[in-house]
Amino acid sequence: MKILIINTVPFMRNGISTVIMNYYDVLRKNNIIEFVINNEIEDDYKMHIESTGGKIYCWGSRNRKPISYSKKLRQLLKMNDYDIVYIHGNSSTLSVELFSARKLKVKKVVHAHNVVTEHPYIDRVLKKYFLKHYDLGFAASEDAGKFLFNQNDFIVIPNGIDMKHFYFDVLKRKEIREKLKITDDTKLLLQVGTFTKQKNHDFSVKLMSNIHDNKIKMIFLGEGELLNELRSKIKEKGLTNNIIFQTPSNDINGYFSAADAVILPSLWEGLPLVGLEAQASAVPLAISDTLDRRLNICDTVVTLPLKIEPWKKWIIEEITLNSERDVKKNQRDIEYAGYDINKNAHDMELYFKKISGL
Repeated sequence: MKILIINTVPFMRNGISTVIMNYYDVLRKNNIIEFVINNEIEDDYKMHIESTGGKIYCWGSRNRKPISYSKKLRQLLKMNDYDIVYIHGNSSTLSVELFSARKLKVKKVVHAHNVVTEHPYIDRVLKKYFLKHYDLGFAASEDAGKFLFNQNDFIVIPNGIDMKHFYFDVLKRKEIREKLKITDDTKLLLQVGTFTKQKNHDFSVKLMSNIHDNKIKMIFLGEGELLNELRSKIKEKGLTNNIIFQTPSNDINGYFSAADAVILPSLWEGLPLVGLEAQASAVPLAISDTLDRRLNICDTVVTLPLKIEPWKKWIIEEITLNSERDVKKNQRDIEYAGYDINKNAHDMELYFKKISGL
């Protein structure tokens, strides 16, 4: 099959882009894959796609110039014999892509990733058109599907991961902690995610301010629009030695190994990939009770309300330094729960073939 994947969010190190890349690495083995991206792409992603035979089209910002973007996309779809156009996003603004593909033989597949949108008014305006013009709906979770597709049918395709990439690496733990000057007797927390309101780094800053213990430190691994604002807040609260900023890394497993616990205090979210990855590496994980309940798969996960005291108590009383991690058990549980990337990509391929008549 020839598949055009469209990422409607910036193709940087965020949840949607990571999901897309995970599925790309499986789907590319049997299919021709090309990409349309919104405005920018992470250098590592670009190099990986191009080095593995993929092709990338980038026409600037989809949001700033939707008419120009739509015209170019329609021209691309007309000139190429794609079997599937596979569109990833969070709202009915995906109607832009569906309109570009109108009355063409290519099958239109939409993948819902979240339970909220930054464009609620436009989402409502476009919803009626959106619901009538796609051929197949996928969703990362039941809640994400209901949010985007309303009463229409959709298929849940969980955010699968390739579990062979996750294990407890003692050498990486030592290397990263030494690089960051984290002593062996210091508890190290990790929060992975873009610096946006959704990820709720403000809560983590308040948490660390409340704990204020030099033997408990936290890494913020990410990038995003609120970076400078977060730096200022951390400086104001005197936490510059307690909270460490790190840019996104290919070596996420190394950071899981270095950490003694991972926290995900998101205000809202579907089923965050980093939550699965943390469980696959068997690092203790705390998630907010706003997250999809199906993320709670392994014994290493605890769900907490977004109040400081329960998180503080868990960190101080429950988290131990460099405790043993039963990676094999966790990965068996994750596979049984339906989050194995290879099986999920195979199922996805079967759906593509079915609607394409191949």
